[in-house]
Amino acid sequence: MHACSAVLPALIVSLSACDNPVSKPGPLSFLSDAPPPDDPPLIQFRIGGEVSGEADDGFGSAIAADADEAWIGAPHGPIGRIYRWDRSSINLALEHSGRAGAHLTTTPSGLWVGAPLVNSGAGAVLDIDGTVQAADYDGTGIALSGAGGGTYGHATGWVAKDGRAGTTAGRPAALAEANGVIGAGMPLGEIALSWASQQIRRPTVGDELGFALAVADVDGDGFEDWITGSPGTNTVVAYSYSNASRLREWSGRGRFGSSVVVCDLNKNGTPDLVVGSPVDGDNGTITWFPDLSPVEAELIVDWPSGIQLLGAALACVPDGLLVGAPGDAAEHGRVIWIESMTQAQQGRATDR
Repeated sequence: MHACSAVLPALIVSLSACDNPVSKPGPLSFLSDAPPPDDPPLIQFRIGGEVSGEADDGFGSAIAADADEAWIGAPHGPIGRIYRWDRSSINLALEHSGRAGAHLTTTPSGLWVGAPLVNSGAGAVLDIDGTVQAADYDGTGIALSGAGGGTYGHATGWVAKDGRAGTTAGRPAALAEANGVIGAGMPLGEIALSWASQQIRRPTVGDELGFALAVADVDGDGFEDWITGSPGTNTVVAYSYSNASRLREWSGRGRFGSSVVVCDLNKNGTPDLVVGSPVDGDNGTITWFPDLSPVEAELIVDWPSGIQLLGAALACVPDGLLVGAPGDAAEHGRVIWIESMTQAQQGRATDR
């Protein structure tokens, strides 16, 4: 790996509203390049901004984002809260009971909010104005995805806005779509992952395989494959969409696999895997596997002080990554924006 040639000062986005303080993170060194044989120029990252919630509210437990804004869930306590962040300000968008904001997803018709404990535990999916989008099954809203125009999980399956629906062998915790087919991850029970007529049986009791779910073409056959977290064994596993074979495995520690996303962080046109380990060490960590490599790239990060459960939630944005650190009774929850920069942007930033 190349050594860091310069440490840029953090670019702090000034945020206000809802009495949410903003902590100023220190300088960030977050440099790496893709694995050999290619030797591209250094890709540099910096902290683009940080948003902070109240202590013990779980701010950052869930994140949904698009190009212009991010939605952040703070579901702990009797009233859950959802905030909208446009990178220049943060505003309270919705308050609702039933752990509202535990799950969030963007859809073509707007944000969906999971409130899985509302209605005496029956659950519901809400629009951002509080309108009930769905409350048809026990456990409605226990998982959300933007697939199919919006898909929600319930105790025995899932329902998509486009009319598709499926039953599952257990309670889905994660939903995603690969090649036009919706799949469900189930961290408990005999079946860990299912899609169409395919099922992945649980390899090890207690492994929690199916806890998180993402998709990418891992084997290069032109079809997206399933990438699913198994935090009980600190692994992430890729399964072939075509034949359900085990394609690749990544490993870590600290409930590695609690969150997984696929983004092109180094902007080379090839997807990268990012994995959260929220109880790794004192603060939690994230791990970056460029180009879906089985070998991680070294990340040297000067994170803000006092963060807890870093990597509990992850969301891709066009210019980087949002990382949730929900905190605890003593520490505010945070969402930290890791901004990637092109070579030209790096030069301009260095010149300032």
